[in-house]
Amino acid sequence: MRLAVILHCDFEGPAYIADWAADNGNELEEIHIYKNGVMPDDEYDGYIFMGGKMSSNDHNELFWLLDEKQFISNLIRANKKVLGICLGAQLVASAVGCKVVAMPEKEIGWFDVILAEDRDIIPEFDIIETLHWHGEEIIPNDRIHVIGKSAKCDVQIFKVNDNCYGFQCHLEQTMDSLIDLYAHCFDDLDENPSTQDHDNLFDSEDIFDANNELLSNFLNKFFEG
Repeated sequence: MRLAVILHCDFEGPAYIADWAADNGNELEEIHIYKNGVMPDDEYDGYIFMGGKMSSNDHNELFWLLDEKQFISNLIRANKKVLGICLGAQLVASAVGCKVVAMPEKEIGWFDVILAEDRDIIPEFDIIETLHWHGEEIIPNDRIHVIGKSAKCDVQIFKVNDNCYGFQCHLEQTMDSLIDLYAHCFDDLDENPSTQDHDNLFDSEDIFDANNELLSNFLNKFFEG
């Protein structure tokens, strides 16, 4: 299987998704869209849109974000498999008409996501503890089906039709990738109850393994099932 992973910065890569692809014999091609704003023109079996430090609303400064949203919309209509993570999820939501707005408080740290009963993914648990790192949230419309929410954010996991999912949260993070994110986005941290400090962010490696296993199960079903 040949997958495209679309990157929006040089420090927020596919993380565990790269390990999953290698372990399952899938080809993962990184497309650094932030360098030239050109959408991929090859055909892939699936498309994964990763995070970034910009907002999905920054198209006045980054004109190619409008092209990317249109590209995502076209993929969804063509029934291509699409996965958006963090900024990628916000771009997916924006592409189907949802608003993305600033949150009263940033959500940075390990917090629970409560999963909806009528979901078709992550059957193992009804609540999962996973990483969050965002200051904006999605306002849902009738195009998306919300699968998971947190205490501060009503849209953490969602789907569009059966071929597209968005994860505002970060099941893909590893200890190494979080260290990279922390180093580049340290200025995101502030003093509010929804922002954890260094010690809490890096408390245990076990939680990364648990999150990665959940993501692996999802990726196997979504891309290979």
